[in-house]
Amino acid sequence: MGILDFFRGIDLMSPVDARALLETEAPGTVQLVDVRSEGEYEKEHLPGALHLPVDQLDERMQELDPDKTTLLY
Repeated sequence: MGILDFFRGIDLMSPVDARALLETEAPGTVQLVDVRSEGEYEKEHLPGALHLPVDQLDERMQELDPDKTTLLY
């Protein structure tokens, strides 16, 4: 599975909708992925978020669980 296959059918959502998703989904069913730079991640990130910079997505996509809803920010 390539990176494009993993994110096929991607939807964009507002921060309000993302928060609602996190509040309504069962714990452990959504994976948060912070695609920002190392400095931005170290400064602040959402609890439990995986740091996977956008330029590393293709080579590290095996770290993502295809059975979970993935929320990138």
